[in-house]
Amino acid sequence: MTALAKPYTQGVSTVTLNRILILFGAIGLFVASVLSSETLLHKTIPCTAGGGCAAVAHSEYSKFMGTPVAYFGFVGYLILTAIAVTRGMTGKYDSRLFTIGGYGFSAVGMIASIYLQYISFTVIGQKCAWCIASAIDMILTFVVYTLMFSRLGVEELAEPPAKDVRVLFQGLAAVMLAMVAASVVIFRSPESNAIVLKDEVVSRLVPEPRSLRNQLGPDDAPVTLIEYADLCCPQCREAFPKIHELIGKYPGRIRIVYRHFPIFNLPGHEMSTYAIMASEIAAQKGKFWQFADAFVAPQEAPRTQEGVNEIAQTVGVTAAEIVAASQDTSSQPNMNLARDFKEALEVFDIKSTPTFMLYVKGKPVKKMLLMGMLAELETPEYQSLLKP
Repeated sequence: MTALAKPYTQGVSTVTLNRILILFGAIGLFVASVLSSETLLHKTIPCTAGGGCAAVAHSEYSKFMGTPVAYFGFVGYLILTAIAVTRGMTGKYDSRLFTIGGYGFSAVGMIASIYLQYISFTVIGQKCAWCIASAIDMILTFVVYTLMFSRLGVEELAEPPAKDVRVLFQGLAAVMLAMVAASVVIFRSPESNAIVLKDEVVSRLVPEPRSLRNQLGPDDAPVTLIEYADLCCPQCREAFPKIHELIGKYPGRIRIVYRHFPIFNLPGHEMSTYAIMASEIAAQKGKFWQFADAFVAPQEAPRTQEGVNEIAQTVGVTAAEIVAASQDTSSQPNMNLARDFKEALEVFDIKSTPTFMLYVKGKPVKKMLLMGMLAELETPEYQSLLKP
């Protein structure tokens, strides 16, 4: 044994550290797979009580260059696992290429994970247990790579560790186990969540009288779709045309009730409350949907009052009317907003936008995200009601 090797034989061996990296890689793949299913398969992943997994997964920060961050996480963990497996198969535990590559990947992953947790807690105001688990896993991976980096260029034994083809099978087994575990979680996760509401709560889904709600479709439609949304929310804006299509696809068979849930503390949502005031004044003039259509037409929501005012003017709503309604807490627009927001939080446990609630008289209400809702409407249960 060489003199240089002595310090490392007193602690955890490099071979053992490499096996730990394979384990961490598999854990990361499991978590990233579950997170990816939220957008890829439109699944509602299980979350801790009171957690905001859906809010985080569907926030504007959940994507980088239009691609869900979870996808990048999956690729990153796959690369880190492949590096560890290759190191074991070749016996090159002290290879500069492998160690620096893994060290760099894990450092970038750790910084990104910490940043996303900061955004989750301070900007979005929600916590995602899966995201936290991924961050912890990436931090631990970086710590292990830091230990390996400190040994760079120093052989652990007088003779380097031999090639071990068994590491390939160990790595494949770890990855397969992670995928199986993820599949169990993913495919046991529903695309929609049925919730049983008391009769007095069900009656609050659709505000009365009709003059105090924004509705498309007839009152006697067999299917009612309640949407909680924010006019400034990018996902809500993308969903808006799809919701309109339902009225044309199922005329007289579905009614849509739009309710407000402003997320005004997020960047890009600065005008959420002001836009709601404008929309409710337009509603008093019988032009809520005309205003909403015009408001979501641009790629991005206005970020100034002047921008909102310009759109409001196209449907006959003046800036003076919006300001007056905003400043008067007893105004009908303010009261409608307060009602929707209070019930969203306290009665229906809304955590993200857009959130949809499907209601058929005598059946449990189903609360879900956009793609889950659209898929639900295609099931025989709903098709029998939607098609005369």
